[in-house]
Amino acid sequence: MVYQLSEQLDDIGNAKYAFDAYREYLKTTKERIPQSVLNIIDSEDWYGGSMSKAPYYCHLESLELRDYGKKTANLTLNLIKRDYREKPFTLKIVYQGLSEFDLPGQHSISDSAHIWRYNEFLFFDPWHRYNINEKMFTHKIEWVDGNVWTISAREIQVDWKEIE
Repeated sequence: MVYQLSEQLDDIGNAKYAFDAYREYLKTTKERIPQSVLNIIDSEDWYGGSMSKAPYYCHLESLELRDYGKKTANLTLNLIKRDYREKPFTLKIVYQGLSEFDLPGQHSISDSAHIWRYNEFLFFDPWHRYNINEKMFTHKIEWVDGNVWTISAREIQVDWKEIE
């Protein structure tokens, strides 16, 4: 499996190789990934450096979990990027049809702990033994403190809003 997180990037020592390998992984698994994820991956707003509309270096403002234990469960991350050179913006990410999540370090009250560093999307296939493809995904988010959040769901919705 190919990762876009710092541990793998640092170990390889060649970021271009790691990103190229990740793009190849996405290309070879795209029929197994939900369309909403593919739309995010293809979005110009999603990728870019620290001075772009990408989530990199966004601060986590809040998170909200709804309908826990139900099929309609979702997790919402509200992020903000104040240091964007054009216009600061907020970013709302909603994971719909939440299946699994692991959010180590979310109890930290430090604002600096929850600054987005890297992320990756992977297909998630919990029923592969039964030849059922639910087209689910796992999104891994690495924060600057080194914690990696893992969120698995059926769909994702991302909305950007400029701050006036």
